[in-house]
Amino acid sequence: MKKFIVLFFTITSFTTAHSQEQNTPTKQQTMEWIAGKMKDHLDGERYFVSYDNGYFKYKTTLRGNNTGLVRGHCFFTINLNKIAKIDGGSCWWFVATGVNVVYRTSACEMSDGIVMVEDKIDQNRIQLNSQDHGPFDFCVEEGLYERLVKAFDVLIKYNTQKKEGEVF
Repeated sequence: MKKFIVLFFTITSFTTAHSQEQNTPTKQQTMEWIAGKMKDHLDGERYFVSYDNGYFKYKTTLRGNNTGLVRGHCFFTINLNKIAKIDGGSCWWFVATGVNVVYRTSACEMSDGIVMVEDKIDQNRIQLNSQDHGPFDFCVEEGLYERLVKAFDVLIKYNTQKKEGEVF
């Protein structure tokens, strides 16, 4: 009888661990879901360009100071693979951070043919919400902020896993 009980608990533990493992999305699934929400919630004059393997690219319209006429577009890339931390307490204050990484690079194509390129190498954070000029508005969908926090938590676990052979 003891052998049967031990066998039962062993099978139950394996089945529970296996089903929990199946419920955790992969890194790719997590990044694709986050990128989909980012695409759906671009704010203002920001437009989706592309998404590929964690690199989310969008563009903004650059207007003349006094005229309001379109002078060109600036392109930004957010690397989801580098996000190591999320700060914020609501959909209005939502910041992704990391250490010594490029989160965003931009290139602006002007209507007169001039191309300006600016790598923001020193930028270790990007504000994700729209309240203070961030590119996204995650407040328009009920419960989205909470779901995004959970998704970013899963992504951060993937992004910050220790390397093989590391103790800590």
